[in-house]
Amino acid sequence: MMRRSLPNLQRKIPPSATITIVGGKADASEMKVSWRDVDTFAETQGFSCFETSSKTGVNVDIIVEDILETVFERRFATEDDQEIFSDQPVYATTVLTSNNEEPAKVNGFCWIPLISYFRRKETN
Repeated sequence: MMRRSLPNLQRKIPPSATITIVGGKADASEMKVSWRDVDTFAETQGFSCFETSSKTGVNVDIIVEDILETVFERRFATEDDQEIFSDQPVYATTVLTSNNEEPAKVNGFCWIPLISYFRRKETN
């Protein structure tokens, strides 16, 4: 399943995005997918992977820490580190909307722009 859906996912996210595989139901006695296979796949692709359980809370805190570390590392990267990402596409900080609306601001933690769902009432 992961191997088939990965190309589709990679077409929809920025090339510099970090992918983390999270497997749930760590508390279950029978697994539908071998964790060894998942770990091997993640390692070959350069992804992080975690096995979790929402029932017992196993590894949930570790995932949050890992994601926050990645966000802070990228957010506060030095100029030398920025060269690594210099060949990646740059996304605009605003999104143009219709003529009467102000530009929508882009969410700093997500590459998808925030677009208002409510339109202003037009005045006559």
